[in-house]
Amino acid sequence: MSFYDRKRPKVGRVTTFDPTGVEHRRFFYEQLEESCYQGCPGIATRSYQNQILKHIPVVGNGRYLELGSHSLELTGRIIEKIGGPLSLSALDLAYPKSLAKQRARELILQGRGISIDLVQGDASQLPLRANSLDVIFHGCLLHHLERPLECLNEVRRVLRPGGVAIFYVPCDPGLLLRIAQRLVTQRAARRLMSRESLSVRYLWAIEHRNHFASLSEMIRNVFLKDHIQVVGYPISWRFWNLKLFDVVLIRKV
Repeated sequence: MSFYDRKRPKVGRVTTFDPTGVEHRRFFYEQLEESCYQGCPGIATRSYQNQILKHIPVVGNGRYLELGSHSLELTGRIIEKIGGPLSLSALDLAYPKSLAKQRARELILQGRGISIDLVQGDASQLPLRANSLDVIFHGCLLHHLERPLECLNEVRRVLRPGGVAIFYVPCDPGLLLRIAQRLVTQRAARRLMSRESLSVRYLWAIEHRNHFASLSEMIRNVFLKDHIQVVGYPISWRFWNLKLFDVVLIRKV
């Protein structure tokens, strides 16, 4: 018996044949994603959002960009903190998305001179001018990308000198994060995905494709000339197996 024979799922447990991952990705972005803002997974999501919010600078009449903004969950919280006037672009591969458009309208109707531009595009090829943005941030994005290095270079290109970039980097596949995922996020995902005969482990393999150590090294080298500060959570130490995530703060020189 080979290693793969031993690891093969039990008959009937996973029935969907999806070698390209199309069905798993469709489920993630159309159904599972919104459930991540509810219940225990919602608490876990807001924990990293809270850390990002702590470090978002307030720039008068500044230009902000959120990458992988999905349904504008984090965008709304940023606007609550900063107020207005504010010019914010929200970029995602999946736009236009009805929930995002609805939330954008609601946020704009609050007044305070808020402008939100929903941009459909690839984070690895930003449709923006060089040195044009004051603040760039993202939530759960970098470890999902097929070309994270290109995204990091694009962020540096469009960020103006003195501008700030904020990256959320989960310590995946670290020990503490894997325990938290198994107890919280994956448990909730399993309940939903079992109805579709989809595999949570396969979904995580597809979507969480980038290793923490690799992403950290890419960030350090792309922004080698800039000021970098790393804040770990829940404790800021170097042993990434015992952290949940890092928030990386970059000020471009």
